Amino acid sequence: MKEHPMGTGPYMLDHWTRATEIVMVRNPTYWGGWEGKHPERVVIKYADEPATRILALKNGDADFAYVPYANLEDVIGEKGIVVHPFDSYDVGLLAINTKASNNEYLAKGEVRKALSYAFDYETAIENAWNGYATTLPGAIPKGMPYYETQNNGQPYYTFDLAQAEQILDDAGYAKDYDLDGTMYRFNGTTIRLFYNAGNAERETMAVMFRAALDEIGILSSIIAEGWPQLLHRMYTTDDWDMMFIGWGPDYNDPDDYIAPFMGSADIGQDTYNTGWKNETVDAKILEGKYSADATVRAAAYKTAYDIYIQEPSFIFLVQRAYIRPWRDWVQNYTYNPVREWYFYDYYKAYE
Repeated sequence: MKEHPMGTGPYMLDHWTRATEIVMVRNPTYWGGWEGKHPERVVIKYADEPATRILALKNGDADFAYVPYANLEDVIGEKGIVVHPFDSYDVGLLAINTKASNNEYLAKGEVRKALSYAFDYETAIENAWNGYATTLPGAIPKGMPYYETQNNGQPYYTFDLAQAEQILDDAGYAKDYDLDGTMYRFNGTTIRLFYNAGNAERETMAVMFRAALDEIGILSSIIAEGWPQLLHRMYTTDDWDMMFIGWGPDYNDPDDYIAPFMGSADIGQDTYNTGWKNETVDAKILEGKYSADATVRAAAYKTAYDIYIQEPSFIFLVQRAYIRPWRDWVQNYTYNPVREWYFYDYYKAYE
């Protein structure tokens, strides 16, 4: 699929230069036809450095660009650049590998609960997301049905290092490992925090989280990898501890969130390979998936959440606003939270 993609859409692959660019050209047999204004080509370029992307947008070399939220001020107010926040279903998550074969401590529900109290959600919203995000109580984002089944739409966990330490102490994970005069838990085991290189928000959150973990006596390290390496690590190995990731909708239903995050591999879920499993949660997810009764679905999702959140395999970080600055010569662009890009509709018009 990656090397020889095929479909019935308006564009087809011209070439793909790994880690550099993807170029698509018109599909001459596209069923929608080519009457009207449509791009001849679509070029998607990769650039890990934010400064490179920002410069390309300012210079007019890019029509759209991913600008880190903390750098939006660099383009807000610039002539010819549009910056508009859209409500979205996009969520930020911190996946936890619960498989004991990888890390015996992260396999424990008490530890994952403590880690959920160790993340500073509000500071992350301000520092990493520049205020363009909100807290997320669980798998289902705000705006989708049954959001309120998750602790009445309120975060179950808030930033509370004292609570995190108390949970760890009560579970017997004392600070009993001396490293250069500082005491740590877990016999000095280091928890590795992965994120994809070039994602400024995830990098900022990783730095914040590492500092918080150090305060409660947990060693951690931060590792940045390219997307291919990161996804290969997650999907084909157990060699990872925690990973900053995200999710956007494939279809407008909460099943697209609750099932892949909270469901196990036994029901064809566990999309991020966390290894988490609870048979009752699986049964309730399936009940909600296949019922057409709103009351039944709400009850099923509430039961699943109430069980899952006590020993989660994800830290639910934020629900972000969608912001991709673009040049004002791009016409007919609209944001659809379920379909991020539809290049066929766009065209350029210059003054």
